[in-house]
Amino acid sequence: MILASVNVAPLTVLHGLKISDIFKQQLLARFPLLAADIHSFSSNPNCSCKNNIMKAVRENYDAFAAFIKQFVKDNPSIDLAKGIGINTQEIAPKNIAGEIYTINKDEFKKFYTDVLVGQRCIYRSCSVVPEGDSLKLFFL
Repeated sequence: MILASVNVAPLTVLHGLKISDIFKQQLLARFPLLAADIHSFSSNPNCSCKNNIMKAVRENYDAFAAFIKQFVKDNPSIDLAKGIGINTQEIAPKNIAGEIYTINKDEFKKFYTDVLVGQRCIYRSCSVVPEGDSLKLFFL
C-alpha cells in the first residue's frame, strides 16, 4: 500500500502525533531516540522539534513508511489521511511524459488535483500554452 510520497510522509507523522495518543505511544516505542522531540511537539506543535522529526522521517523514510503502513493496518479507526489530503488507497504512479492535454482555463485546478496529483502523475517538466479559453499542457 502506498501511503504517501517522500514529501508527505513527515506530515503524516506530525498529523498522527496531533490526533492520536495511540500513534504517539507506538511511535515512541518504535523510535525511542526521538522521544524528546515527540514529547516537545505534542505539547507545542510550533516548536523547532518539528524540524527534527521531519528530518528523521526523511532520513529513515523506509522505516517510517513501514511503521505508518502497519499502524494503519492495525488501527483502521484512526484515519491518518483525514485532514491532510493523503489518499491511502493503492495507486500506482502514472507516467504522462510525452502526453498533451487540452483543458479549459477554468478547469485547471480540478485537472491538477484530480489528474496530476490524484493519479500520481510522473513527468519531468510541463509547458503551458494558452489558446483562447483553453490551455495546452505538454508534459516531458
